[in-house]
Amino acid sequence: MLRDIGQASRVEMERDDKDPDARNNSLVLAIMFWVLLALSQLLLWCIILPLVLVWVTEDLSKSGLEGSWTGGHRTFNWHPILMVIGFILMAGEGTLVFRALSRIGVSSKTAQKSVHGILMSISCLLIGVGLAAVFYHDQKHGYSNLQTLHSKLGLAAAIHFAVQFVLGLTFYAFPCMPKSARRYLMPYHRFSGKSIIVLSVMAIVTGIQEKLGWETTALPQRTGQALGMTVVYTVMVIMFILGRDEYRRYQAPKRPAKSPKDAAQRSLLDE
Repeated sequence: MLRDIGQASRVEMERDDKDPDARNNSLVLAIMFWVLLALSQLLLWCIILPLVLVWVTEDLSKSGLEGSWTGGHRTFNWHPILMVIGFILMAGEGTLVFRALSRIGVSSKTAQKSVHGILMSISCLLIGVGLAAVFYHDQKHGYSNLQTLHSKLGLAAAIHFAVQFVLGLTFYAFPCMPKSARRYLMPYHRFSGKSIIVLSVMAIVTGIQEKLGWETTALPQRTGQALGMTVVYTVMVIMFILGRDEYRRYQAPKRPAKSPKDAAQRSLLDE
């Protein structure tokens, strides 16, 4: 990490060789990036994940999960766990992967896209199973679906995510699409990704509030509120990282292409 910070700062210093203030700002920005990234990882994996697991298991009358779904509350418990992991943990990591990997020596855009695609595929799978859990639970109990603001926001976030996933797979996973089309779509792809994060936070917070209305003891109330606040602040950190141009994917200087064919292929893979 320290070597990478030094490498990134040296590149910036060479570019701004005549501006000492620019050099200092580059080093500060590099350090701040790693501080913010470490904070996001701490919030995602050390606070949010334990909180959501504790939240759905601490009410002893409804605690736990079940592998073979019967439609009971232990089936429903899969819904908050999988939606939080899918929308916040996996998708959150997927949005940061280009910025993080490019700064730890993984300069290949193909490798970065592969990790991004794997994380988003896992996220899509978890969200799908999480939706299936709540629909199956409601069907078993005869509850009406999509009657609350939470359910509508959640479904909207899931649909937007699915569309984003399909378009991203179509345009960026395969190098056969025209570069002009990929370049045109990229700003919309980024904006749509940020919009999905906002939608998912709204859905999760309203879902937590809805579930808190069922709780009869103080401990689940406090845990649910802590989970909701942590999700909000975690996404604020992620959105800050995504919103700073200085934190965008670091591109190391490229070696000269060995042949015109090599140059054309490299250009294609870098899109």
